[in-house]
Amino acid sequence: MPAGTAVEAPLEVHEVPEQQVVMARVEGPFTLIVGAHAGIEEFVAAEGPVPAERHGLDDPIERLGFNRSLSDPSQTAPEDLLTEVCVPLA
Repeated sequence: MPAGTAVEAPLEVHEVPEQQVVMARVEGPFTLIVGAHAGIEEFVAAEGPVPAERHGLDDPIERLGFNRSLSDPSQTAPEDLLTEVCVPLA
């Protein structure tokens, strides 16, 4: 997000340090995101990268997985949405 970006509640801006992630690119509706997480889990099991340890939603934000929307869902048809599903590595 560019410096100086402002949002209104209930949204918040968080700055996350640079980090390595396993990322799956989803092309289509948000319902496909569940499959992206399954694909990431399969990749981690097969290839061995270690995800950041998580205990719950109260963990520091840099340990939580996140999605990056590359298209505006208010102006893009669901089948044309682009999203990056990211899982931080240890």
